[in-house]
Amino acid sequence: MKPLFVALTFILCTPVMAQSQPPMDMAKAFLQQFDKDNNGAVSLDEFLAPNKEQFRFMDNNSDGYVDSGEVKLFERKMMEMYQQYQQQQPMR
Repeated sequence: MKPLFVALTFILCTPVMAQSQPPMDMAKAFLQQFDKDNNGAVSLDEFLAPNKEQFRFMDNNSDGYVDSGEVKLFERKMMEMYQQYQQQQPMR
């Protein structure tokens, strides 16, 4: 499920960030997300790692390419997950 987290981060966290008080410290959030060796800096490899995981997840037939069919399948999965997430949220 970790690759899905990367894709859903923006979709699912944007409403939370907009409502959070005080505003989120973007530098801290960035380092928490990407600085896997906790050295206080993000290397190119650390920055690209989630994208590589996402690509591998989307490449259903493992041919090294993501075609339009795989993108459409991924989109359906994301919409299903988003709908499930919305259904689990308490009414406000």
